[in-house]
Amino acid sequence: LGPREHISERAEQLAAEHRERLQMLTETVRAETERDMTFRPQLVSKRSKAMTAGYGDFLDEMRVRDMSREEHMQRLRATLQEEERKDFTFKPKTRGASKSREAQGGSPRGGSPAAALPVHDRLYQTRTAALDAALNPMPPSDRECTFHPSLKPSVAK
Repeated sequence: LGPREHISERAEQLAAEHRERLQMLTETVRAETERDMTFRPQLVSKRSKAMTAGYGDFLDEMRVRDMSREEHMQRLRATLQEEERKDFTFKPKTRGASKSREAQGGSPRGGSPAAALPVHDRLYQTRTAALDAALNPMPPSDRECTFHPSLKPSVAK
């Protein structure tokens, strides 16, 4: 064996002996401490039993009180929610009404009968209506408006 292997083995042996000595010292100190500490309290005495005899009833009463309080809070929450519902008058139309709309000639999703057309047809109708409105403007309904601009180029003199 080389001198380095011998040194590492010796270091490990010394560390193991040191751990064993610390372990023995710890056990010795613990044993002496337990021997010196001789007070052992008697936790269940006749006097303490007599003093705490009614605690079980008290705890039962507290449980019953907590349960009744929780039930009362639930009733209050329910009445509050019911009052809030009375304030909300919005009644949305549901799908049950779509059958009557179809019978009247409307679309099942609501709206006019034109809404039942495919998207491309509705877009075409919208575009042609907008183009027609742009080409044929409505006559002004205000009779006081008398200004009519001249759109033809004029020769300035």
